[in-house]
Amino acid sequence: MSLLEFLGFRPTLPRFAARVLRALPEDEATGWTFNAERECLQHPGGTEISLRNLFLEYCASGVFGRPALVRKYADLALTRSHEIPALWVAAVKNIYPVVRSEFVETTIEIKCRATGATMDSVVLPFAGDLRIRLVYDFGNFVRYVKGEDLGTWGQSAPDVLGHALANLGRLEKPTWVDSGLGFFSLASPMSYGESMLQLDSAVAALPFAPNAVFMPCNRGILLAADGRSEEAMTAMLTEAARCLREEPWPVSATLCKRSPDGWQQVDPPACAAALAHNLFVQHRADYYAGQKEELDALHESRGEDVFVANCSLLGNEDTWQSYCVWTQDVKSLLPVTDWIALMPQGEDVKFIRVAWQDVVETCGPRMLATTESPPRFLVDSFPTPDEWSALSSRAITG
Repeated sequence: MSLLEFLGFRPTLPRFAARVLRALPEDEATGWTFNAERECLQHPGGTEISLRNLFLEYCASGVFGRPALVRKYADLALTRSHEIPALWVAAVKNIYPVVRSEFVETTIEIKCRATGATMDSVVLPFAGDLRIRLVYDFGNFVRYVKGEDLGTWGQSAPDVLGHALANLGRLEKPTWVDSGLGFFSLASPMSYGESMLQLDSAVAALPFAPNAVFMPCNRGILLAADGRSEEAMTAMLTEAARCLREEPWPVSATLCKRSPDGWQQVDPPACAAALAHNLFVQHRADYYAGQKEELDALHESRGEDVFVANCSLLGNEDTWQSYCVWTQDVKSLLPVTDWIALMPQGEDVKFIRVAWQDVVETCGPRMLATTESPPRFLVDSFPTPDEWSALSSRAITG
């Protein structure tokens, strides 16, 4: 136990990193270092352990619960030496289906570009940006199941998903807790809370099951509300906003429900549209930030001069807007935002702010879509005088 934390001092990321490093298994400890800029532990072999969400979970835990968490985090170093069993009969009992945003794929895929590895994870559709990822559970960490694993086992993705769902259903039964504010939250002793909306038994346990709308907003957190009640939906979105601010591992701002044709995305009620938009842009900004970090590292390793624009936020708790900056004579990767600040060169020309769609309608041919998700667009030239005039006429004022 950390004496400073026992005495009431708040944890710091460097001290937390040092504590995890000290707890690494002896046969895995050599070579690991703390990268303060990237907020991660790094191994010379190329493996990284991101500390951001681990640190949030650690800080939220009581002092006496932290040693167990540190041991769990230290075991993440073992992912380098642990392989998913090649025998289907040995692997099947530890495979689970987790709900994740497709946007997390991009950061992994960019890392693969840097190393020359291929992206081969098994991903199945769900609703909106949400996807089902098959994982193998080693205990204190999981590893994504890949297409090559399916080939080794001689199994199809739908068949493996069926077994994974059965494994999920055999875990200790979760319960729903009524918040008293209109929404329910899932209480589960297991670490798959956000993914249990896939279980018929979990859905059926709600008093409003046929009309239930769900939010798997963070890992381990699943919210549900009666889709017929604007008050309940608003309360659920408000709780999701709190989770985004205060809880680790945000997943998505997507609202979803089960229909006879499968899972589908749900629009928020009109009274909560602004709140839902705020959640959407904040989640996207987080994913874009992860993108930028990996793209910057990739471009630096390749000696490429490309500016990866930030997805910046402007506003307050009531209204958030996203924006990015497009600067003349700067090759840039732009995120999709509410509006763009166009920055011309020259002291006598002021920048203008223009809604994203207006920029696309005027300058679409010079905006090249790339493979990232959420999407980015490569721009290597600036609007012409005629395009600038058209954009100026649509500029946002005030």
